[in-house]
Order: sequence, then structure tokens, then C-alpha cells
Amino acid sequence: MTAMLTSKSSAQAVKPPTLVPIRRSIEHMTTPVHTLLEPGHEAEWSRLNAEKRRALTPQPGTPVGELLRRGQNLSAQAAGLLAAVERGGGSSRA
Repeated sequence: MTAMLTSKSSAQAVKPPTLVPIRRSIEHMTTPVHTLLEPGHEAEWSRLNAEKRRALTPQPGTPVGELLRRGQNLSAQAAGLLAAVERGGGSSRA
């Protein structure tokens, strides 16, 4: 039995992994990437903004306490973002 396992494992030689040339991967990185920030994506921005409005608009029956909690959470996020920008040496005003 041991002889069978030994002969099988020696017959199945393991190939080393194929390496991708560095030049190819660098060329891939320099390929221009298209983003939504480029002109011509106004329809997509409009769709995303409408989706965001629907997600963030509370239901008509939302209790006042829940609305206050959400507002306080947004204020805390804004304050944290402002502090991070200022710590990073950025300006909070244009």
C-alpha cells in the first residue's frame, strides 16, 4: 500500500506557479479608470440622489424621539468628519 502511494505521488509532479510579469501588472494599473465624477453621468447621479432621498426620508408616522435620535447621530457624524479634516491639515471651508 505504501509503495502505491509513493508511486502515485512521484508520478504527479507539482508544477511551480506561473508568475505574471511585472511589466504587465504595471500597464494594467496605468489604464484610465472611468468614474461617476466625469462629465456625462448626470442621469446616474440623478438616480442615485433620488434613491438616497427615498432611503433617508422618514416615514410619516415616525415618532419625534426617533427623528431626534437620527438628527443627533447625523450631527455627531458631521462633527467627527470636520474634526478629521482639521486633524489632517485640510480646510473645512473653501
